Amino acid sequence: MNKSASIIVVVLALILGFIGGAVTPHLLPIAGVTAVEKQIGQLSAELQRVETVARRVETVAPPLRIAFMDAERAFAVILEVVEGLRRRAREKQAEITELHRQHRAGEIAAEEFRDRNNILNVELLQAQLAINLGALEKMIVGRGFRDIRGDLEQLRDQAQSLQAEVSGLLLTTQIGGFPTQEAFDRDFALAQAAFSHLDHVLTQVATMMIARAAQEVGLEMGFDLVLLQRNVLIYRNPIRILDVTVQVSTRMAEYLRP
Repeated sequence: MNKSASIIVVVLALILGFIGGAVTPHLLPIAGVTAVEKQIGQLSAELQRVETVARRVETVAPPLRIAFMDAERAFAVILEVVEGLRRRAREKQAEITELHRQHRAGEIAAEEFRDRNNILNVELLQAQLAINLGALEKMIVGRGFRDIRGDLEQLRDQAQSLQAEVSGLLLTTQIGGFPTQEAFDRDFALAQAAFSHLDHVLTQVATMMIARAAQEVGLEMGFDLVLLQRNVLIYRNPIRILDVTVQVSTRMAEYLRP
């Protein structure tokens, strides 16, 4: 019998004793009645206090265990495996920036600027596409991507087809095969749109895998909730809300291992 139930039994026993005539008020000294009433009052107060505590225990859930992670740092795990390809794209972007500087400074003629700018932009697109293909190859052989390997292989086929189109676009641009700038702009915009779609789908795949890694880490470490740090956290108590970015990043690296 718990404490609350015991107090209820004691109080009821005292009341029933008075009502049942085992001890009548006429025969009980006044001092005895006062003492009993005082005892009943104390027990009633104790009962109310215990019941209040019990209600709080029943209604207040244990505090949530919350963690957060930096999704960009976790995504960087994928970028690191294609860092060489990303460096080539940055170099190509730097060439375009320098070309535009030369044009603004009047160091090259407008026609030369246009031709070189067209070629460099296609080469940049080609370099960006190579990054996506490199990431796809790593995902396809990665142990953590086995359940979506078929989908990734189809996506790679589409990327390789686009790669062939971009290579043809580059060759045509290099030999001056476009009769007008408008003709180049049209074909380049189509290729760029196809690349943007591919890049969007690949980013969704990576995001899905980061979410999977975060969920696995959260469950294994006993968290009820894992938040994204970006645009979410303003303040956190480092004792109660923990950073699991390293754990999620490590899990992503495991996913990419063959």
